[in-house]
Amino acid sequence: MEAHEELGSHLVDFFVHFGFLCDAQRAFNRLEYRTEYSWTTLISGYAEYGDALLAHSTYLKMKEEGMLPSKFTFLALLKACRKLKCPEKCHAIHAEILDCGFGDNLIIRNSLIDTYAKCGSLNKAKEAFDETSCRDVITWNVLLAGFAENHMNTKVINYACWMSDDGIFPDACTYLSILKACRGLKDIERGFIIHAELVKEGYEGDLLISSSLLELYLQGGLLVEAQNVFDEVDVRDASIWTALITGYTDHGQCEEALKCFGRMQEDTISPNPSTYISALKACSSLKAVEMGRDIYSTALKTGYCGEVFLGNTLVDMYAKCGFLDDARRVFDTLPVYDSITWSSLLSAYAEHCFWNEVLEGFKKMQEDNVHLSISALLCVLKACSSLELLEQGQTVHVEIVHEGYEDDAFICSALIDMYAKCGMLLEAQDAFDNSSVKDVVTWTTMITGLVDAGWGNEALNYLKHMQERGLSADETTFVCSLKACISIGDFDKGYELHGDIIKQGIETNAYIANSLMELYSNFGSIADAQLIFDRLPGKDIVSWNSIIAGFSEQGFYEEALSCFKQMGLEGVQPNVATYLSMLKVCADLEMVDEGRFLHTNIVINQLEQDLYIGNNIIGLYAKVGQLLEAHAVFDGLSARDVFSWNALFGGYVDYGLVEEPLMLLPKMQLEGISLSPVTYMHCLKACIILENIGMGHKLYSEIICRGLDCDQHLQNSLIDMYGECGSSAEKEYLLENLCNGISVSWTVLIAACAEHGLHEKMLYFLHRMRLRGILPDHPTFKCMLKASSFQEDIARIHELHLEILKRGLNNDLMIENAILDAYVKQDLLMDATAVFKRMPSKDVISWTSMILGYLEDGQYDEALCHFEKMKLEGVHHDIVSYSLDIKVCGFLQMIHRGQEIHCEIVKKGLEGDPFTGRALVGMYAKVGAFQEACKIHSKYSIQDPVACSVLSVGYLEAGLGNKALTCFEQMQLQGIGGDVVSWSIIIMVYLYQGENSKALHVLNQILEQGLLPDTTLYLNILQACSNAASLEMCKVVHAQLHGYGLKPLDSILLTALIDSYSKCGSMREAQQVFNEMPVKDTVAWNALLAGYANQGERELFICFFNQMGVQSIELDQVAFLTALTVCCHSGLLAEAQELFRIMTEVHSISPTVEHFNCMADLLGRAGHLSEVVLMLGSMPLQPDCISWNTILASCQRLGDLKLYCHAFHRAVDVDDDTAPLMRASTAIYFSEVQSDLQIA
Repeated sequence: MEAHEELGSHLVDFFVHFGFLCDAQRAFNRLEYRTEYSWTTLISGYAEYGDALLAHSTYLKMKEEGMLPSKFTFLALLKACRKLKCPEKCHAIHAEILDCGFGDNLIIRNSLIDTYAKCGSLNKAKEAFDETSCRDVITWNVLLAGFAENHMNTKVINYACWMSDDGIFPDACTYLSILKACRGLKDIERGFIIHAELVKEGYEGDLLISSSLLELYLQGGLLVEAQNVFDEVDVRDASIWTALITGYTDHGQCEEALKCFGRMQEDTISPNPSTYISALKACSSLKAVEMGRDIYSTALKTGYCGEVFLGNTLVDMYAKCGFLDDARRVFDTLPVYDSITWSSLLSAYAEHCFWNEVLEGFKKMQEDNVHLSISALLCVLKACSSLELLEQGQTVHVEIVHEGYEDDAFICSALIDMYAKCGMLLEAQDAFDNSSVKDVVTWTTMITGLVDAGWGNEALNYLKHMQERGLSADETTFVCSLKACISIGDFDKGYELHGDIIKQGIETNAYIANSLMELYSNFGSIADAQLIFDRLPGKDIVSWNSIIAGFSEQGFYEEALSCFKQMGLEGVQPNVATYLSMLKVCADLEMVDEGRFLHTNIVINQLEQDLYIGNNIIGLYAKVGQLLEAHAVFDGLSARDVFSWNALFGGYVDYGLVEEPLMLLPKMQLEGISLSPVTYMHCLKACIILENIGMGHKLYSEIICRGLDCDQHLQNSLIDMYGECGSSAEKEYLLENLCNGISVSWTVLIAACAEHGLHEKMLYFLHRMRLRGILPDHPTFKCMLKASSFQEDIARIHELHLEILKRGLNNDLMIENAILDAYVKQDLLMDATAVFKRMPSKDVISWTSMILGYLEDGQYDEALCHFEKMKLEGVHHDIVSYSLDIKVCGFLQMIHRGQEIHCEIVKKGLEGDPFTGRALVGMYAKVGAFQEACKIHSKYSIQDPVACSVLSVGYLEAGLGNKALTCFEQMQLQGIGGDVVSWSIIIMVYLYQGENSKALHVLNQILEQGLLPDTTLYLNILQACSNAASLEMCKVVHAQLHGYGLKPLDSILLTALIDSYSKCGSMREAQQVFNEMPVKDTVAWNALLAGYANQGERELFICFFNQMGVQSIELDQVAFLTALTVCCHSGLLAEAQELFRIMTEVHSISPTVEHFNCMADLLGRAGHLSEVVLMLGSMPLQPDCISWNTILASCQRLGDLKLYCHAFHRAVDVDDDTAPLMRASTAIYFSEVQSDLQIA
């Protein structure tokens, strides 16, 4: 019966229908005669249920037996081609279809287009489509489905439009392809249009179409529209439920997702594995661990215990909720550990920084030959990076190359990060260079690594290259780049980056705004930081901390306190960082009450046991002298570190309770806390005050045993201790043993000597250092140059400079700046200029030193020129250079330039700085803009004695003495004590106004305030003594100078004393001061000579004048002028003429107008008017008003009317201000002449 043709064929069909292909093949083989039907049935079976290749091989056998195929045979073969996705076989079948005459059959052509499309041969599908003359909706649908399947979404939309133009109406399949294309194009608007058409056509309840619409809306985040579509579906399956649940989960509405999951079960729809996975992900996001456990338990009961993805999701849920033990337990119960399972577990460990567990898991993956996923490799690279395991990281790198992941952007970034964190920046750069895909994340990782390593310039270069390649920086890139600008001090680049940030519209991003605030705060532009803060739409704790820290670090403590209060009013809870900044503010301002208030808040917020906060509270109380409270906080800390002890010790030492630290030392050591250098410094200071050299010896021994004797600060403390308490031998012993004679020890000692003004000792130690064969290093030379400059030892400075050049140390910027500073301070501008020009690089200190030299030398134009050059070379101003620039503007009366600099200072938030503030006050005062000067003086809280002095000098120079006095009085009313400089100005005002007695009274006020007058003040007081001829006050000043230890080198004061005594008529005291001078220079001799001349002591004058020649004292213009004046008063014409000759011919001194005037007076008194006229006519200088007045007086005595008239007109031409006086004397002279004529 089975061999019967018809029955056998039906039997084959029966077995094929139920998928029993082996039985179908046996039944087929037993057929005596095989028809086309039986062949086609078997081919269809293989195409549908079995091996598609067997379908084709069966067809070949069919042809061999001479059986012609039908259209159904070709449809089955095309189906097999679609399964094989083999366009070549499809092309062969296509040829046979044409040969058999089925080319025009629409069903076959539709199947052919569908097969080409599913095999990825869209061009062939389109050709077959174009060759189809009569197309139906299926023809269009298979082509559209092919386009959609191959993501040719635009073609789907275009062909769908042409389909309508062809008169073919879309059906459900058409809409499914269009909706799929909309999802690919993310074209929600077109989706709305299609949705409206579907409603119109009655497809709104169709399950497949609704599912597709649902996916489109979920993709666009339109959850309400997606829910509406879902609600329109009457009969829902697990797929549409899962799509909705997944959509809610992916968009963060996890509670709604779990509600949907519950409703799905209520509708008796059985969830599939994907449903359970989405539900578990929702539990993970909500940290709903118990619900997740229940869902997983239900999934297991449903029979999904073998689903690896489900187990992976549960592991991931436990991990993200922090239940790592549960995650590991589930992991261990899984039947199979695939790459995803391991990646989930490693990600969990990495997220909680369990780096060792990450490494152990990775090792197990390798042992079990589990495929290494990118996720797993990223976790292990992060572990190597965090633990700085370079060798293991390199091993992982080899695995990455083996797996072919080196071009993955995330892997590349992780490699760069790992190498950078391990300190291997060259390898990090290699990893970056070898990456074929460099996105913004890769570039940013490289920039971050360079910034963290302190390579700020290189980081900014990478940023530049990144932008040149057309990549835009993201938030992280900008933050790292701003950090680089801060690290290298490049404010201009930071400002440029701020511009880029504004262009991208991300200035209000909290992450970036905080970095910008840090940038501006670090560069002193706190006003800009405040502006950024104010623009933030939402201010989190980090933003508040940033602005508070900025104010605190720049010394704007009141503003920091104000921000802290405002932060509380806005309901932002302070954290540890906030309290640390505020504690620093209270400590710096020594604000006890505010500090206690903070302490109370800290206790309320249960942060008092935080070690950083506790240490800062101790430091605050210790600094303000509240030592009992400091100790109470100290005792209350559950854990203490060395900083806790140091804070407490520092307070005790600063407030004189020096025995406490030494008594507490054993307790500190019992707690197992090692003493730090700071601890030793506090204890050594206590030893100095207590003169406890024994304890000092003991501490020194500990310092040596612990290898801390190379610490420079400790070396200074030890030197101080032995200097104060020990003998010279102990000091020598210390030096001999410090650091085994390494240069730094000698440098510390030399620096200490220089700092304390012990320059002779410094030279001794330098000599000892050289004897031991140790050459001075850079810091040593810097100290030596500083000391030589202080001693005004120009020869020594030149010697040091020469030695530096010989040893090739002149390329060090610090050394070059020290040389430059030494030359500038000795007014050796030519030498300074030569050094400056040879400097290969110059910083702001170099420019400032050079400019200061020109400024002090009165070369203001040159100083201004150097400021312009400094700007052109890209060197940025600091506070000192701004102050000098402002002073230059004042001296040159350049108010507009000064105002420009003022604006720049305001922009950078530096106007409140004392140096710039004083300079601005001085500049505006010097140019006469007193209103602006006073405004700055009062506005920016720079009302200190120096600022008041600057303003007073401005008033004095403008001739507004009373204003200067008013300024000083206001300063005193505000409780600001005057300093020596401001009192000196007051004396100058009184001298200017001729009130000498008031000037002398000031000295008593100064002494009552406990101030030590300086040289300038004493010079002014002595001037007042001279003006008032107060010999008694002069003696008082002299006694004070001796009492304060007047140094022999203070020749200026001694000379002023000689001058003052002589003007008070006491040449005996003047002579005594002169005799006591160890070194008598020309100025001192001149003062003595002038005194004798003014007192009419001609013989003594001549005696001392001759003595100057005998003692080889250089005679200058002043000495000869005094001698000529004596001759003039004594009528010694011949002697005067001889002196004039000696001055010009022997000493080669060019005479001044004053010298010529003396000679003219002598000649006129002797009646030699013609010689006077001849001399004035031939003198190389222009005669002044005194010259012509001298002739007028002589003419009046001798009655020479003609010459008198000539002299009168010349005198008026020279000085118009004397015209009224000249006219009055002329009128008197002519009236006398007329009287004489009448008598005659």
